[in-house]
Amino acid sequence: MIRALFTCKNGRFFAFSIRGHASPEAKYGEDILCAAVSSAVYLAVNTITENIPVKARVSEKSGSFDFTLKEENSTVQIILQGFSQHLLCLSQQYPEKIQVRIFNLSHNSEVRNHAEY
Repeated sequence: MIRALFTCKNGRFFAFSIRGHASPEAKYGEDILCAAVSSAVYLAVNTITENIPVKARVSEKSGSFDFTLKEENSTVQIILQGFSQHLLCLSQQYPEKIQVRIFNLSHNSEVRNHAEY
């Protein structure tokens, strides 16, 4: 299962992590859900760090990806909101393959919908 965790504080995203694989038994490059998530991750991260550009800490290993903003930017918030919404839509289509959580540090609680950032 793919597990995505987005972290926000005071209504602003500042980090996310992605772990796992949708189908561990699938050979590398054969799982379309993993490919969709990977593509979305790279689109969001590359847009933020290369095109805007905003500084961030990025760590990638096999089966995991971590991203933490080092500076604030309103355009980045729109990108991260869109990225989290994209993964939430995928999790609704494939609930047994992907889980998305959004954690709000301001309230020390999990966000249930996008209005709670």
